[in-house]
Amino acid sequence: MPSKPTPAESNGHLKQRKILIDLEEVIDQLEVHTLDASQIDKLNIKHQPMTLNEDSDLQPRFFAPRHNLPQPTDELIQDAVGYLTHPLAFQDSMTRAYHFERTWADYAFHEASRPYKEDDPWRSMAVCEYNPFKSLYKYDKPDFGVFRIWDVAGPAFPHMKAVTWNGLETESSKVCHGELLIILRLMLGQLRKVRLLHHDVAPIMIVSFIGKRGRLLESYFEGESLVLRSSHLYDFSDRKTTTMVYKAFTEWYLGAPAGKTV
Repeated sequence: MPSKPTPAESNGHLKQRKILIDLEEVIDQLEVHTLDASQIDKLNIKHQPMTLNEDSDLQPRFFAPRHNLPQPTDELIQDAVGYLTHPLAFQDSMTRAYHFERTWADYAFHEASRPYKEDDPWRSMAVCEYNPFKSLYKYDKPDFGVFRIWDVAGPAFPHMKAVTWNGLETESSKVCHGELLIILRLMLGQLRKVRLLHHDVAPIMIVSFIGKRGRLLESYFEGESLVLRSSHLYDFSDRKTTTMVYKAFTEWYLGAPAGKTV
């Protein structure tokens, strides 16, 4: 039986990859750890607000929420915020990010559970089993990296989700150097896969833990620019906020791919 011909990459698809490759190289050479609005604008990145409220027009565009999740237990939230008062805990931003990712993951993948559904397309493999454009890690301080990645096998969905950390402190108006590099490297990895060449968009969502704060970011290429949509950067210092954000992050992270990508 003759083999199927390898799909050809369109000129538009190739142009998009080249723009993103150039952007990644420029950002990789920057000697700053966070970028403010003027720096982001100079890079031709459209930085836009995003909300975790699914009733808002500013909700994620390429990812749908999962409904009917339980609230995080009081014990888990106490574990998350309780260590903040310990004088020996959280000596640096990286260990804070690791702690909050661990407690959020306990809720998202254990308390909230993820029962098998036949129509659920997502898969999760060890990060080392994925083949990104470049490394997803930086080991000198301030470091960054990826805890976990979800994607979809087969040609139907180019969407990808990841949980990341940045070992620094910043504010909502700024974007971490590591956040941008991880997003671009994941997106470029998706865009070069033969099985996904027919897709015009490869949306990336990341749950980003930054010290004792966290946010959700959605990114995709539109026209001539990278679009970066960001939620508020939430501080996990009180029980009410932490409960709300842990649940909202989980609703979006466990949800289905959405939007038109072809």
